[in-house]
Amino acid sequence: MIHIVTINWSTDRWIDIQLNSFKKWINTPYKVYTRLGNMDEKIYEKHKDKYFFCCKGKVGEKSHVTDGYKEVLPKVRENLSKGDLIMFIDSDAFLIDDISKLSNKIEEHMFFAAEEPNHETDGVFKNPHPMFYLLKGDYFLESDLEDYMKTVMIDEGGNWWGSVTTWLRKNNLKYSPLKRTNKVNLHQLYFAIYEDVIYHHWAGSRRMITRPDRKRHEDTGESLDLIAEENHNLSEQVYQQIKHQKDDIISYLLGKYDGELE
Repeated sequence: MIHIVTINWSTDRWIDIQLNSFKKWINTPYKVYTRLGNMDEKIYEKHKDKYFFCCKGKVGEKSHVTDGYKEVLPKVRENLSKGDLIMFIDSDAFLIDDISKLSNKIEEHMFFAAEEPNHETDGVFKNPHPMFYLLKGDYFLESDLEDYMKTVMIDEGGNWWGSVTTWLRKNNLKYSPLKRTNKVNLHQLYFAIYEDVIYHHWAGSRRMITRPDRKRHEDTGESLDLIAEENHNLSEQVYQQIKHQKDDIISYLLGKYDGELE
């Protein structure tokens, strides 16, 4: 059994894309847990029955992903059995190939995590990025990892998810990094593919300014607002291609598409 944790925020545009990818690329039993934060009652009612467990936030609330974890992770623990796996995935990420390419290696690698140096301050510090984790559920049953995941802890790179790095070090464990495998890069960070198995849009539910964009602003003096607008325009184009010709845009990013995208 794979227990999938995904925390949704201000938009529901990724929900069906993500859930459909699970149906296509997970061939073992799985359960999906979510929190639909900052969404109104109508959206909650539309989607809540698509999940094994779904709780709602409040419109206009200012909350953190760890607030979602505090509600969702106890439910995961209640349903965990020894030998199960837990997968954490951002709301704007989805599978593009069989998850067994990773899950079949879990005994050897123990803890898979996305690694994205482009998101770091200097591109040198590397840590397990929470946009995707795949790990043994036994860690939740036999250790205090759940408590760490529900805690904000700033790491050396200034990231809020330093708690996971701290837990790994405390237990003398290393994560197995999933690296970006794009052949075509429309942006240094966004529209990313990892190990040819996971697509992550990045900032698909918020203002599209991240560290590479701030560095561009510092280097060129370009307005952050104009950079954000440029990113949002490109993001919308890519999203529409994912929505209407997903296989083509993924093949394009992997350098395997010879046709023309609409």
